[in-house]
Amino acid sequence: MKVLKEISKLFLLSALLTSSFLMVSCSNDSGDDAPASIVGTWDARELRIDENTATEDELLAKDFLDILAAKDCYILSLTFNADGTAEAENSSEYLDLSGLATGNFDIPCPSQSNVEQATYTFENGQLTVVDAMGVTSTAEASVSGNQLILQLEGSVFDDVVSDGELVFVKR
Repeated sequence: MKVLKEISKLFLLSALLTSSFLMVSCSNDSGDDAPASIVGTWDARELRIDENTATEDELLAKDFLDILAAKDCYILSLTFNADGTAEAENSSEYLDLSGLATGNFDIPCPSQSNVEQATYTFENGQLTVVDAMGVTSTAEASVSGNQLILQLEGSVFDDVVSDGELVFVKR
């Protein structure tokens, strides 16, 4: 099913982006407590995209994320620790979308997930992540209250056509 592949790809890319954020040096070169604002566990809750430029698959991915979040089902979670280590937990690979073919949009929350370890830095609006393989990724990010917002434009989300943001909420 093309939609399932695209949705999985989008959420896997989200995990890559967040993993990328988690994969850089553990230190805070600025010497201030800026990274403390990102410390904690964050759940992906919303995909904000430009509906005028988004592809059909991106719009479906947004809808599925909305449906799951409304059920308190979060298929992508990021944990940033004070020591510069991080973890991305992604259950998008385990989504059961088989009911969609018959019009059943009651998507069950997956009970399985994949977990990736990384290191990160968060400075000057840039989240840099180094994964277990040593691959470094950087994305524009901001923390506002209990929200972590990752920018899709100009990021590692190469397959995402529309501009937008992936919004995480702190637990």
